[in-house]
Amino acid sequence: MLNLQAEGWSLRPLELKDADALQSILEQYDVAKSLTPIPHPFPKGAAHNWLAEKLDDHRAENTAFGIVNPQGDMCGNVGFDWSDQGKSILGYYLDTPYWGKGLMSDAVARGLAWLFAHSDIAEVHSGVLAFNQASLSVQKRVGFVEVDHSTAYCAAQECEFPYIGTKLTRDNFNKNVGGPYA
Repeated sequence: MLNLQAEGWSLRPLELKDADALQSILEQYDVAKSLTPIPHPFPKGAAHNWLAEKLDDHRAENTAFGIVNPQGDMCGNVGFDWSDQGKSILGYYLDTPYWGKGLMSDAVARGLAWLFAHSDIAEVHSGVLAFNQASLSVQKRVGFVEVDHSTAYCAAQECEFPYIGTKLTRDNFNKNVGGPYA
């Protein structure tokens, strides 16, 4: 378990029992509308299927953590997907009652610190739909830089949006994020 700066909050590896909580979060349109691959409505059982597949891959570059509140409730996810192009891709989401409290910035920093400590990966990729400036701010706080501008299809909104591709190197993370994450 990785403790977050907010009193009582933590990250822990996801387990199959977390599928229902993640399903509930991803069923919310306000969450799904900023995530490119998540359709709305989110299909029943999709979180369980994704999590079962995720748990079969034990590489650090393909790890997912649950964001847990002080009461022990699953409130979101931060993790990494290993792409077919040999890249680790950062992804994250948080239940809407917890938006704007700095939790995601802390969770992303902790997750990245864990990844860099448990792998020899040199860089992590991510990106945001351009209208989601809060998410871009989360990434920039830990050292991500913009590397391309294109468009991406948002399944929940069923249309293309401007998209900002980002990249974080291990060196840039170490330079930009210190203190409790080092």
